[in-house]
Amino acid sequence: MTETITIRLRRPKSELLKKSGGNLNRWLNGLIEQALDQPAPDWDAHFRRPRRRFRYTADEVRSAGR
Repeated sequence: MTETITIRLRRPKSELLKKSGGNLNRWLNGLIEQALDQPAPDWDAHFRRPRRRFRYTADEVRSAGR
């Protein structure tokens, strides 16, 4: 079974054909698969990471400059 999707191009079709290597449908399907297969970012893991330790605080830098 084949589904047909219509898209509006922002770039000339000739430019897209050149970029795709001649098979525009395969290239577009690959881009769609790539976008759908990317996992959602794990924000919980991001916020559980230990924070960087800064060598100096702003107060130490300010008092050293005086």
